Amino acid sequence: MDFKQGFIEQYPIAFGEQGDEGGEISRGGFHERWGWFQSFVRLSRELGIKPREVGNEPLHESLTLLCYLIDESKEEAKQIKNHFKK
Repeated sequence: MDFKQGFIEQYPIAFGEQGDEGGEISRGGFHERWGWFQSFVRLSRELGIKPREVGNEPLHESLTLLCYLIDESKEEAKQIKNHFKK
C-alpha cells in the first residue's frame, strides 16, 4: 500500500470516501471545487491559526480533528432535519 492510499484508508471521511458506518461525503460541488483548501480553512478556524499554518500541525492529529468536525456537522444537520420533520 502506498503512502497516500494509507491515509485515505485511515481517514476516509476526510477524503470523501465511504466511512465505516456507510456515511458518504459528497464529492461534487463545494468539496470538489475547494478540496484541501476547504479542509485547511476548517482546521484553521478550529485551531485559531491561519490556513497556511495548518500544514505545520501534526498530520494524524489534524486528520482526526477534521474527521470529528465532519461527523459533528453531519450529526447537527441530521438533528436539525429531524426537528423540522415533527
